[in-house]
Amino acid sequence: MKPVYAALLIGVLLGSIITIMVLRSPLPRETEAGEFFVSQDFLERVELEMARRETLGYLEESQYLLLDFIQSPSEKSAEFWQSEFASQKARGLLAKKKYISPQLDKFKMAKAKAICDQIEYLFYELIQINAQLSEEEVSKIQNMIEEKKLLLKIKLLKKELEQSEV
Repeated sequence: MKPVYAALLIGVLLGSIITIMVLRSPLPRETEAGEFFVSQDFLERVELEMARRETLGYLEESQYLLLDFIQSPSEKSAEFWQSEFASQKARGLLAKKKYISPQLDKFKMAKAKAICDQIEYLFYELIQINAQLSEEEVSKIQNMIEEKKLLLKIKLLKKELEQSEV
């Protein structure tokens, strides 16, 4: 029985020593704050990707807002643009356009800039809609959107930007 007690005592001692060593080991230190170097090429690719994603978001939101305007009957379109929702959404998109415009210039995305400028101009016009806007004027704006094929241009540009993933 003595060998069993001796083995049990040695096991308990070894277990205690290992547990103390594990619990007393120093915690991993945080790395010191130092300078972080990244290549200029990598930063440019990251900025390009951010500009591409921001542009895609702008185009998608604009497309939905324009679809709401085109698909609503002429008599309801003026009411739609007078609503708080449409007004806030259009103002938000105009603010977003101001943010992405310098990025589009920087990365030479001329096609995207041209379409975004057309959308911006249209939103400025639509925000100006007042209560006395006739059905004829609303249908004229809807026809202008369709004649310029603005929704098709947005769809094609979105597809092109999605395919040019970095």
